[in-house]
Amino acid sequence: MPVLSKKFLPHFIIVILHVVGVVGTLSPLTRELVIALTPLNLILSAGILLACHQGTFRSVMPPLLFCVLVGFGVEVIGIHTGFPFGQYTYGEVLGWKLLDVPLVIGVNWFLLIYAFFSASNFLKKPAFRVLFTALAMLLIDLLIEPVAIQLGYWSWAGGDIPLQNYGAWFVIALVMALVMHRYQPKLYNPVSVTLILSQILYFSAIFFIKI
Repeated sequence: MPVLSKKFLPHFIIVILHVVGVVGTLSPLTRELVIALTPLNLILSAGILLACHQGTFRSVMPPLLFCVLVGFGVEVIGIHTGFPFGQYTYGEVLGWKLLDVPLVIGVNWFLLIYAFFSASNFLKKPAFRVLFTALAMLLIDLLIEPVAIQLGYWSWAGGDIPLQNYGAWFVIALVMALVMHRYQPKLYNPVSVTLILSQILYFSAIFFIKI
């Protein structure tokens, strides 16, 4: 029993974090508090993934640093130039900022790339895994964008989400997936699927049940 508990505990924590997030966000009494805890949720989720990583922490450091730094860097460029995503600004929900970009954004890039690349383990050809990851990133961005605006994560100039945003997400995700493959070609972390499904649950619930 202790072995089973240890095995399933990370999955349980991930699910509980997101279920509480859904319930708390939908309740007017706790909405502001729960939304403000979004950065903590992302950091905890990333920590759980890394704790369950099947390999040494050192081995995952190169793609982790690449995704965090490039993800953050491209957002800084985007905020100040409008390239490559379009004109947008971040709200205060995602916590501390550097150069007008929340610090946790780089963590989110790594979190999603790692999770989707791990989930692509059922594909045997590297090219398919990389493409799957980039396409999955594009699809989840389609789900996240309207909810993120609704929750105050960020806002777009003019109120419309430009098509170039999705193209940029795909290209950047493709590059990150290539780097992930370079350093973690056999990456598989069972918690990744739980995290992806939990995030889909959270954003779908908020999308369909307007707050």
